[in-house]
Amino acid sequence: MPLDALPSTRLEAPNRMCAQPVADATPSGSRPLPWFVIASHSQAERRAAQHLAQQGYQTYLPLCAIKRRDRVVRSMFHTIQVPLFSGYLFTSFDPHENWRPILYTPGVFSLIRNPDGKPIPVPQRALEAVRASEDARRTLTPWEPLWRPGAACKLAGGGAFDGHDAVVTAVHHDRAVVALLMLGHLREVQVSLDCLAAREG
Repeated sequence: MPLDALPSTRLEAPNRMCAQPVADATPSGSRPLPWFVIASHSQAERRAAQHLAQQGYQTYLPLCAIKRRDRVVRSMFHTIQVPLFSGYLFTSFDPHENWRPILYTPGVFSLIRNPDGKPIPVPQRALEAVRASEDARRTLTPWEPLWRPGAACKLAGGGAFDGHDAVVTAVHHDRAVVALLMLGHLREVQVSLDCLAAREG
């Protein structure tokens, strides 16, 4: 059983919390706090988000809708919400204050940091692109000839990013800009539309 599997009556609130883009944790009259990447334990993204929120941290767990085959009736499929970046989520905090409790939060495996131990902030533009496409990823729509911003995908074609989960943030003719997490770093890269494959369960 996944670590973040909770009774259905308790999953509803965390799902709504995780699926909605959150407002910046900005104290009145001050600059927005930066966002950072959290690596969770296997299948514990929701658990980590829930416990971080209980400690007062702003969290953001990007989700996407996929079809998954029923384990009993193999001809039946269910639409479910899964983390967009498996094993990762985002949290916001002041890096000048004590952020060490994050490392000991249930569900958290690590905080992405530099070799000197300092947390690495997420590029604001890339994170905003992911957050802006949240609504488009929450439902399954029929595939169209052209990919659209907000579509969850997997990179294919044998390149350096082959196999990575991603989300389309822009499309220009025969190329797309996608956001993906690579080694814990959120990046935007440009790829050919031929390198995009449907995200499957």
